[in-house]
Amino acid sequence: MNKKTNILIVEDEIIVAKDIENKLKRLGYIVPALASSGEEAIKKAAEANLDLVLMDIRLRGNIDGIEAARQIYNIFNIPIIYLTANADTATFERAKTTKPLGYILKPFKEKELYNTIEVTLARYRIEKQLQDNERWLATILKSIGDGVIACDRNKNIIFMNPVAETLTEWSKKEAKGKLVPEVFNITNSETRSMLHHPVSQALELGIVVGIPENTILITKNGIEIPIDDSAAPIKDDNDSVKGAVWVFRDITERKQSEAELHRRQQEFKALVENAPDIIARFNAQMQYLYVNPAIESLTGIPASTFIGKTKAELNMPEGISWLWEQKLRQVFQTKQENEFEFGFPIASGAKYYH
Repeated sequence: MNKKTNILIVEDEIIVAKDIENKLKRLGYIVPALASSGEEAIKKAAEANLDLVLMDIRLRGNIDGIEAARQIYNIFNIPIIYLTANADTATFERAKTTKPLGYILKPFKEKELYNTIEVTLARYRIEKQLQDNERWLATILKSIGDGVIACDRNKNIIFMNPVAETLTEWSKKEAKGKLVPEVFNITNSETRSMLHHPVSQALELGIVVGIPENTILITKNGIEIPIDDSAAPIKDDNDSVKGAVWVFRDITERKQSEAELHRRQQEFKALVENAPDIIARFNAQMQYLYVNPAIESLTGIPASTFIGKTKAELNMPEGISWLWEQKLRQVFQTKQENEFEFGFPIASGAKYYH
């Protein structure tokens, strides 16, 4: 028992209110105030640092206990226990909508009062922790740069974050309850064939599933967006699949960068292939990795002959091989340009300076 627990009593029968106050004090609780009406209860809740409210359902005045409880819970998030001698079905159903954490039927004994309060406070702490965790999770999902869509076991959407709304052009309100494939319409950009939806695979197989390359998302308004993503099953403590979560991102910029890089590589390749001078690439072991076609026209030696070989392996004169390896090794060590020239015999009998 927490002896610092502050409890507000809301009861319009003063004798009953005092009796409850005495019981609570004997149990070690603190009663900072009493209220006899709904209006007064709301005011006291705003003034006092309360942990719990014992609320009589039937109160005199314009605001009964149910309405007072609703406002106190919504505004101050203080747990409520209803006190009632009797309540008809309609009143009981109305009271349930205010999310009370307990009921006590009058008259009641101290032990019953104590047990109800302690169970209520424990339940409230657990629920508050769960709510805090859910808020943290919701904040994280809303803040991340990827789109997130979650669905239940039947593929009905239950959550979308703002990024997912923007990319799909479906609002969370519009999408909620719809099947994932309806909102998240994907296809292959090259074949235009519909894909076996990863969400379906995640639900069926219970594993994380990615999508193939060249997958595009077709938005609500028909815009095509290249995406990268994966779907993962949501499992309970018994490892049973209860739903799936889909995480995806717009890779338009990446695709544009890749296309631009490919274009430049092709331009550079054409430039090198048609260059009149010899252009070669080597590894750290001094082996040719690439040599352009100019080498054959200038030396009479096919370009393929050079690939994977060193100068020594190409039967170049020993002095040339040694000089070449020394100079090239300096380039690898210093990572700086190193200009030098030497000549070696070529098919015509002359020397080619390289």
